[in-house]
Amino acid sequence: MRAAAVIITIVVTVAAMARVSAACPGCGGKRSDSMQAAQAGFDKAHASFLAHAASVLKLSPDRILVSPIEEDSSVQLDQRIGAAWAFYGSSKDQPNRQVRGWAIGDGTVITPDKNLGLLLAEAGVWSGKPKLDADALAERLAWAMGMNHRVVGPRSLHVDPGGKGTLSFQVAYRPPGPGGAGGGRERISQCTVTLTADHHARLATTAVATPPGPSFE
Repeated sequence: MRAAAVIITIVVTVAAMARVSAACPGCGGKRSDSMQAAQAGFDKAHASFLAHAASVLKLSPDRILVSPIEEDSSVQLDQRIGAAWAFYGSSKDQPNRQVRGWAIGDGTVITPDKNLGLLLAEAGVWSGKPKLDADALAERLAWAMGMNHRVVGPRSLHVDPGGKGTLSFQVAYRPPGPGGAGGGRERISQCTVTLTADHHARLATTAVATPPGPSFE
């Protein structure tokens, strides 16, 4: 009797799966195709960022580690913006030597210095309903500038109806010291990203004078 019950259960389960398959032929294939396309796009983005990091660090690609190494959402960096995967590449021998930025599925690499309009478009700054506010955008750009960079002071984002605008914020940088500790006084830069109506963006930085330290005379 028990064996018969098991057989009946199997038959019912198979029949149910057949009905689902008949109702939606190709659903599984579509899902698989979508996942394969996402992985292929990620692989191309990863390879392009590896080449970029090798060029910046002046190392052969086999001496570079680029993270993350797969498309799975569970391992993606918090700095990802829409279809722009966030990456950082580092020297295998000197992990503190890093290059940070983004890349998209066609292999285009994005950094604070190039293709920035693509990143801001993914953030929706020209859509009227940005996915990220000025604070979040400033934090991501400061991250891409490298270790020991942090956002300080006010941040603002303004885009007029014609598509022109600015993203403004300040970044502090403390040079590394012995043992990885900070060495010397922080340097503060004013960062201004100019947005154009044709969805391009350019970042300009200017040094901000820091007030003198307290006198103990």
